[in-house]
Amino acid sequence: MPKIAQKRLPEPKIRKSLLDKDFGHQKARRSNFEAIYTTFALNFGGLALIRGCHGIRSGVFDFDPARPRIYNLRVMNTLLLLTFAGPSGLPSLEEVRAMDEKLRLAERWGIMALDTTPPVLPWDILHYGITLTVDTVGDSIASGRCEVEFQLLDDTASLWLNFVDSMSATPYLGLTVDSVLLDGAVATWFFSGSDTGRILNIQVPGGVSGQIDTALVFYHGEPTHPSGIISSGGLTIGDTICYTDDQPWGARHWFPCVDIPSEKATSEVTATVPAGWRVVSNGVLADSVHNPSWWTYHWVNDYQIASYLVAFAAYDFAILRDTFIFSGDTVPIYHFVSHADSANAELDYKLLPKAMEGYSTLYGIYPFMDQKYSQVQIDKLGGAMENQTNTFTGFGIYGDSTYTIWVQAHELSHQWWGDYVTCGTWPDIWLNEGFATFSEAVWWGWFLGPSMYQYWIDSVRMAIYLEYQTWPPIPIYNPGQSLEELFSVETYDKAGCVLHSLRKVTEYLLGGDTLAFWAALRYYKDNHAQSYALTKDFTQEYAAFTGLTLDWFFGEWLYKPGYPKYQVIWSKDSLGAGLWQVNITINQTQSHNYGVPYFKMPVPLQLMGGCDTTVIAWDSLDTQNFSFTVSGKPNILRFDPENWIIDEHTVHTGVIETPSHVTETRLLSLGPVPARDMFRVEYLAPEGLRAELSLYGVDGRLVGREKSTTANGLNVIGVNLACLPQGLYFTEFRVDGKRLFATKVVKQ
Repeated sequence: MPKIAQKRLPEPKIRKSLLDKDFGHQKARRSNFEAIYTTFALNFGGLALIRGCHGIRSGVFDFDPARPRIYNLRVMNTLLLLTFAGPSGLPSLEEVRAMDEKLRLAERWGIMALDTTPPVLPWDILHYGITLTVDTVGDSIASGRCEVEFQLLDDTASLWLNFVDSMSATPYLGLTVDSVLLDGAVATWFFSGSDTGRILNIQVPGGVSGQIDTALVFYHGEPTHPSGIISSGGLTIGDTICYTDDQPWGARHWFPCVDIPSEKATSEVTATVPAGWRVVSNGVLADSVHNPSWWTYHWVNDYQIASYLVAFAAYDFAILRDTFIFSGDTVPIYHFVSHADSANAELDYKLLPKAMEGYSTLYGIYPFMDQKYSQVQIDKLGGAMENQTNTFTGFGIYGDSTYTIWVQAHELSHQWWGDYVTCGTWPDIWLNEGFATFSEAVWWGWFLGPSMYQYWIDSVRMAIYLEYQTWPPIPIYNPGQSLEELFSVETYDKAGCVLHSLRKVTEYLLGGDTLAFWAALRYYKDNHAQSYALTKDFTQEYAAFTGLTLDWFFGEWLYKPGYPKYQVIWSKDSLGAGLWQVNITINQTQSHNYGVPYFKMPVPLQLMGGCDTTVIAWDSLDTQNFSFTVSGKPNILRFDPENWIIDEHTVHTGVIETPSHVTETRLLSLGPVPARDMFRVEYLAPEGLRAELSLYGVDGRLVGREKSTTANGLNVIGVNLACLPQGLYFTEFRVDGKRLFATKVVKQ
């Protein structure tokens, strides 16, 4: 029987943390930033002005129409700036990409055979109790003990634990097992396997289903490192700091465990470190002992946790405090930072309670309200790691509340998506990272409204995926065995955009229901609370909750690689009485090598000019023709204005031949979108007119302009983007001073 069916989840014990007693800093406080932004930043139902300017048909987060619609002038000005010029004072696309590299792509060469189904184990790990004395001079564990409590689910004679010892591939480097006890008696044990696959086998004589046993492993030595995602991995011990980094297989390098994401247990970490150092770990601080030479801290976690999320760090921290209050419940927030950075950290971290509020509203209350949430500054890390209740960050402190808040929000969201509900296998890692990447945009939408949500999806995450996609293309689910593939832009950026697409498709199919998507996420989360989930669990449960048949959507976007490339041709014919027939041909031009499919999608097409109407074309073939009747003469067709679809596209006005004498200006095509080198406009015009194509940065500065005098008939004008940095730009095209269009362009 699958292990999860057997797992009984005990109610977490409510423990009062000793942090305030032990560390003796200022009292917990609510973020004073809340007073500035409360009324407006939370009000997504009331952005009528922004919505009208931006052509958004419905609010991004219309989940509570009863909210008071009061606008804070300061934020309103910010949103208006975003609407017309993009965000100001935030990291550029290049800086986001660079931080992405730090977060997930350093030292990513490792390869491991990966199961797509969690193994059915004959036992269930109930609890890990880890006790360590750290030798900072010898960079080693002076003494280590791991208590492993387990329950047999079948009659079996042995227990195995992942543990990389000194007799793996490189002898004398690594940990040495001194002895093993089983229920207090000397046990029979031996090692098998090699390298990262090293296994400690413990005999369980006469093991009968249902019995509960405790193995106690004593060990010491200098831990080896597996080369992790954002550091060397495992346990790093230095002269001034020690810390762990376990994703994906670092835990086995410092304590014996069943090191697979589907196997969860409760945990305790007791660490003895040099006097003056403080230790932070998962859960709550249960006890601490100080003596002149050594300080000992005992942390207890009563929630189910995967082995790769068990973590601790120790050095001479400064500790900042904050508080998150939601529906009458309170959880402390702690920031463990260097003393030198403590003043700037106050600024960097002051928006975190706002992010917790947004996620608690949309995803359900923060899962670990009776424990804590902490962020721990570890500059030697290459990025950040979402250890349960205990995020480690290495992205710097800048004294700027907006510069890194998107990374803080990403890691915070993992407490719901990755920690409370954990991917069942590493091929399902997008359930952690795609959800967290999508949650970055959710944060911006919660804080600054729909325009910023849309900007982060369109101009950051979708742009990064289209620019840095893996080649040959790989799918989101089960992308490959290397860390480079597991932690690729497909897992993060593309998967995050697919969740945005799922949200918009769900709203459309349910007749504009903006609540069902969030409710379906909460339903999925609640079904797997303190446990694990597979991709098929998410897809089946999402479809069951919404009542939608979505095999077509999940099949093409999760299980197959690539994305559509559209060529759109349209024309219009007068039907009289103010009615017009719009004829649209949509071609999918992407290559189908490597399993890239034709994509079936509802395609929004916004017709503008004498009308402002959005129609939906269900496109699924290499070439399809559509006709729509509209009231008022359309002059412009905007393809997928809210970026429901991850795609590249060009839009052309259908012309059979160029007339011998052109009497009026007529736009034919503009693109490509996104653009790499050139953005071009094709149009018909009479001879001798002044044409001007201008390109502006998000700050409103002119960064490029091309001028020409029209010839009779077909004309082409283009602006060069090749030397410009990647990011969002805005174009405006005028002929004889009359603006024909203004639109955004993403430079790849």
